[in-house]
Amino acid sequence: MIPKCSSLPELLNYCKYKGFPTLLCNAGQSNESLLVAETYADKASAIITHDANNTFPTIFEHIPVIENAIGKYSKSSNKRAKNLVDKLSSDTYIAGIAVSSSHYLHQIGRAGIFVETMPVELKNTKSFLSSLNAILSSQIFENKENFNSVFDVLKFGYLLSRYGSAPNRFKGTISSYNEQITT
Repeated sequence: MIPKCSSLPELLNYCKYKGFPTLLCNAGQSNESLLVAETYADKASAIITHDANNTFPTIFEHIPVIENAIGKYSKSSNKRAKNLVDKLSSDTYIAGIAVSSSHYLHQIGRAGIFVETMPVELKNTKSFLSSLNAILSSQIFENKENFNSVFDVLKFGYLLSRYGSAPNRFKGTISSYNEQITT
């Protein structure tokens, strides 16, 4: 639904024009990502402030060998993203949301947003995205924050680094990265 190979500003402008929600992810993973999120927050629908894959203890950010591999997936990445949304809240109307970042079916729903007062429209993709955008802009939801298992996150990272973009690289698991089977 969106053009490929666009710059971030082009993509955000396109999505805003079309009424699509835009989520800035990985905002707390580095100083550079915090700066990018701060720069473009006014064009986004929300900033992800709780990613369930950011499951590792903060101590891993201070061990050089481990930091390079998994340090950015520490719980403190979520905290830095939340702090950014708090900082921006006086100037920018931006929601902070929780996501499960699920790549496995059994992880879906560990984290996310809980909407009680506004209906989510499921007629078609465009109506769903429009209702999601309305929910995010009105901030009438609650975040459900939980974490994926450390083992699953490590397994996913291992499989991704070992098999890269090979089709069905997660064969034998129910993963969003596998090719879709049509019946």
